[in-house]
Amino acid sequence: MEIIDQIDSSYVAVFDLDGTLLKKNSSFEFLKFLLFKKKITPLQFLYLGGCYGHHKLFSTSYQKLHSRVFNTFFRGWPLAYFQELIPEFLEKKLPALICQSVFDLLTLLQRKKIDLMILSNSPSFLVQEIARCFGVDKAYGTSFLLNAEGRLSEIDTIMDGEKKAQIVRACWGKRKIIAFSDGIFDLPFLQAADIPICTRPCRKLKKIAKTMKWRIL
Repeated sequence: MEIIDQIDSSYVAVFDLDGTLLKKNSSFEFLKFLLFKKKITPLQFLYLGGCYGHHKLFSTSYQKLHSRVFNTFFRGWPLAYFQELIPEFLEKKLPALICQSVFDLLTLLQRKKIDLMILSNSPSFLVQEIARCFGVDKAYGTSFLLNAEGRLSEIDTIMDGEKKAQIVRACWGKRKIIAFSDGIFDLPFLQAADIPICTRPCRKLKKIAKTMKWRIL
């Protein structure tokens, strides 16, 4: 991609995860893995899948999606329970999930010594482990609060497009930002960037990108 050749150390590259660096939603794929491991029931999976499908089809907010999923399944579980399952999930499933064209850009930027960050709506405990596999130190996702026993008690921060834009400004100040994302919910994040790049964009985002003359990958 020609624009990447022009990027120097004055820039920071910030990537969305699901649909951008990965071809599919990491949270949903992790739930499928939990079903395969018989850690959740088929009925639970159908409900959680229905929540995700409703979000995709009708553009319901991330707040509603996370609230339904968290209250149905995650609330009260020890965080360590999921952390212990993630290494096996990543070993078996991550290679097939990678969107190679976008991952190649991340690798190229790493070789150019560009500062990198991954921001995702998926749970932070999953996002940070995926980022570690990619060699990216700075990664943030939707975060949760724990009770005194280390169990998930409530949602802390949902990493939506507005929050991504805030984090980019807070972490990098006046640095120039090149942002990569695929979804319409990340519009505030893309608008906050000096160079927004839409990767495999959804129909709504693609229309906006063409109007704004943003780059489309």
